[in-house]
Amino acid sequence: MKLDLNLLRVLDALMRKRSVTAAAQDLGLTQSSVSSGLNRLRTAFGDRVLERQGNMMVPTRLARDLWPEVAAGLTQIDAGLATLSAFAPATAITAFRIGMDDYALTVLGASLSQHIMHTAPGVHLDIQPHVHPDVMDPLLNGQLDLFVGAVWRPAPEFLAAPLFEEEFVGLVGVHHPLTATHEITMADFLAHKHVLTSSRGRTCGNVDAGLSLTGCTREVSVVVPTFETAARIAAGGQLIFCCGRRLAEQFALSHGLVAFDLPLIVPGFEIRMLWNRRDDRAPGHTWLRSVLTSLSGQ
Repeated sequence: MKLDLNLLRVLDALMRKRSVTAAAQDLGLTQSSVSSGLNRLRTAFGDRVLERQGNMMVPTRLARDLWPEVAAGLTQIDAGLATLSAFAPATAITAFRIGMDDYALTVLGASLSQHIMHTAPGVHLDIQPHVHPDVMDPLLNGQLDLFVGAVWRPAPEFLAAPLFEEEFVGLVGVHHPLTATHEITMADFLAHKHVLTSSRGRTCGNVDAGLSLTGCTREVSVVVPTFETAARIAAGGQLIFCCGRRLAEQFALSHGLVAFDLPLIVPGFEIRMLWNRRDDRAPGHTWLRSVLTSLSGQ
């Protein structure tokens, strides 16, 4: 049996009001429209559904049995439709699964978590380690709602938006010889060993790409997968650690590192959000992206 959703709303209103006139007022329809709807219900069910007795409409046994299910279904439909019009973070009960590369996680992970705990206590946040382009399949099949990190050449089925751009700076521990140098030259920079962060174990990065344009190379003596580990190594030893300026500012405060401008041009990078097109207009998803944009200072 196929029924117009509007007929079920007529049934629900008639069961609640027990009056064609009152049901019409409740639905914002004319009495003739509700009467017509009742006749269509009778034809569809092969039952009188509601019959007039005095000043009231009395439901049949079929209508009494059917109404609780109809009312519950309409409630669920209305609740679902409500999510399309607004997202109230203070009362929302939902979950978001976000993939982040190590840089985005270190820069934004804590502030995002704190913001959501304070403004949306019913929202569960699941942040998972991912790098581009390995994140494509999880975004495509719904395992992730969003990716935040360094993104290049997103596939057509995804949308991307910038959060912030980064330039590279150097970091050294407070006892490193370079802290006594007023202006660090290329010779100074290359005279010391380096620690490199690479989630894939590569021994070359953006700094090495910049050096290659000058015909120079540096000595990378340690490669580690996370920025936090690299910062700790630099803080406790004599290695130079190069990273984005935002992260360098955090590590200067948290690890007592000293930042300096690099004596060469290094290709920067951009941190973006990446998501599936199917989620673009979902209110909750839109809210989450706006939170990340705000936290990034855009």
